[in-house]
Amino acid sequence: MYDNIRIIKIIKSNGVQLEVDWNLDLQNRKISRSQIDYTSFLKLFDLKKKFQNSDIKEQNLLLLSETGEYYYCNNCIFGFSIDLLDMNVHIYCDSIDYIIKNSKEKYEDIRTKEIQVQFEVPKFIQHNYISNNIEFYYRSSKKVIFKKKYYDNKCVLYLSIKSSFKVSLSILDKILYEIYEILMLYLGTGLKIISRIIVSENYKMEYYSSIADKYGYEDKTSLRSSNIVMIDSNTLNKNVLKTYEDIVKKTYILKDVYFAITNKKNYKEIKIAMILQAIEGIYRCLYESKTEKLDYYEIIEKIFIEDRTCKLVLSQSDRRKINTVNNDKKEIFLYKSLNHRNYFSHLNENKRKIIFSGKELNYAYWKIVLIFRIYFIKQLGVICNKNLLKDIITDINTFKKNHKIRLTIKK
Repeated sequence: MYDNIRIIKIIKSNGVQLEVDWNLDLQNRKISRSQIDYTSFLKLFDLKKKFQNSDIKEQNLLLLSETGEYYYCNNCIFGFSIDLLDMNVHIYCDSIDYIIKNSKEKYEDIRTKEIQVQFEVPKFIQHNYISNNIEFYYRSSKKVIFKKKYYDNKCVLYLSIKSSFKVSLSILDKILYEIYEILMLYLGTGLKIISRIIVSENYKMEYYSSIADKYGYEDKTSLRSSNIVMIDSNTLNKNVLKTYEDIVKKTYILKDVYFAITNKKNYKEIKIAMILQAIEGIYRCLYESKTEKLDYYEIIEKIFIEDRTCKLVLSQSDRRKINTVNNDKKEIFLYKSLNHRNYFSHLNENKRKIIFSGKELNYAYWKIVLIFRIYFIKQLGVICNKNLLKDIITDINTFKKNHKIRLTIKK
């Protein structure tokens, strides 16, 4: 329904207005190839009759549709071609940073009391472990409303952030994305954003933009990336949110490493190495003292083996001990994790034989990601659901059995 919005007027940031006949593709944030007369073209870019391609600059434009709706378009980067016979210009724009429907203002200037977002939940997520309704005050003036609904056999999560007085969008967005990050840890996947609404007194503005890689949505069909927490008022509340903020301050961008790695396609070898490094970093940021410093193996031993919940992820076969080059015994999964991390940190060719490879990669990746999630979630004071954990662990172990995977050290 949004593929062909007819634009009849544009208003530049300096107030100059031009009559046009353009087609706006709202969903893809593009202006289709459209004609504009040469005089208007010069006015659009503040050009003299003689110009070079380098004179064409990005524009912030307000577009008016034939039905009277406004679309604020930020950073429009245009391309064009000129018909030398009649001096008409064919113009197009394949890059617009963001569009706000029903707004005459840019993002930074909008003040509101509420934003609303809807997420589509993948089918492999166990919906019965998500509460239908959660409400809490984050601050005395900021309220969070979370609901689960169903439309056309799809599970949809509705998230509203309300303020008792008007504030800038960035303040409400910060709360929104922190809650979204917690949901991503609980659910094991990014979610598809269906809509994002900025609420005004008399109307609603709809926000269209790309999303940062770390929030990306990738189609997944496996239980192995599913939820491990019952989402209710015990696991999504003011205290959890504030604890999350405190952990993020202490661990810098380590949670962003996790989100970016798990929600984008990349080589599993690199993904495993990065998650292992993030696990080490979180431990060092939260627990390492200036007087006592553990080596990497001691850290993953504390998390993978000594932590009672994380320990459930590794099978007896994963924990079997082998003789290493120093003739000391180490659990094979931990030993390969150690060498995998070391190889991709230092690219030491001598360690390449002891990294995860072949069919081991998927198996190791799923388990290491699951351990990261469990460990981070425990820092929030949240308990993982044993039934959900059991289902995922069983599914990963079944994959190993079906593909006859046995962790070994290559000679």
